[in-house]
Formats: sequence, structure tokens, C-alpha cells
Amino acid sequence: TCKNFMAMAACFLLVFIAGISGYTVYRTPASYVYVDINPSMRLEMNCFDRVISIVPLNDDAAGLMELYSFKTADMEQCIDQIVYACYEKTYLNNDNNDIELNVVTKNAKLN
Repeated sequence: TCKNFMAMAACFLLVFIAGISGYTVYRTPASYVYVDINPSMRLEMNCFDRVISIVPLNDDAAGLMELYSFKTADMEQCIDQIVYACYEKTYLNNDNNDIELNVVTKNAKLN
């Protein structure tokens, strides 16, 4: 029974370590997409090309993030939500429609 307990404890420890490692890999930024309109934001992407966080880079972006709840999952959907919010708040309009995207990554597919 002692061997069974030790084997069960080892299995539990292995599952626990694997779970923490997987969470760490998922939450670690591997790429960054900078969205510059006037509100400037940085999208942090994990190794699975999923947006894991949005970081405001100026006061306008912080204010926009207080008003809107941007989803952190799909990069294109996230950027669409940011652009839509900027049109609603008139950061983007007929006179000012410049959107700059910069990508910092080692992932050739994302580049």
C-alpha cells in the first residue's frame, strides 16, 4: 500500500506540474502587435497566436479600455473591436482614417 500511495502521489505531482506548465506557456507573450491610431495599444499574443492581454500605451487608450470590453482571443476580432470603438469615439473619421499596425514576432506566419 505504501508503493500504491507513492505511485498515486507521483502521478498527482506530474499532473499538477503539467497543468502549471501548460498555463504558463499559454499566458506567456510570444508576439506583440502594436495598434496605433491615436489610442495606442499593444496586443500581447501567446505561442498559439491568441491575444492574451491588451496594454494601453497612452491616456486615450486607457480611457477607451475603460469604456469598452475588448475580447482577448482572436487577433483579427480584437483589432476589429478596437477600430470600431475608435470610430464610435471619433478617433477615426473621414478626415483621420490612418491605422498603423506593427508586429514584433519570430513567427513567420504572423508576420
